[in-house]
Amino acid sequence: MTGRQRAAILSWDYRQQPDLNQLARFVHELSGGTLHIEQANTGSDEDAIVITTTALPTPVVDRLYQRWSHGMLGDEDVFTI
Repeated sequence: MTGRQRAAILSWDYRQQPDLNQLARFVHELSGGTLHIEQANTGSDEDAIVITTTALPTPVVDRLYQRWSHGMLGDEDVFTI
């Protein structure tokens, strides 16, 4: 990852719906080009999507989610990768 791509992650318990207001904020913050939305393998009863400004392979999406879920990407939900 070069530090130029932008990404956002939205996660939610599988029994609930995602926060659409948060999704709208992410789309607004990342807009300006094509957005890629991939489902992340969370390994739990949680669903998550990774929204990026560039296409990423599935293993990279999954690692990005794991880093985010363990607080390794800071406190922000939208960040540069």
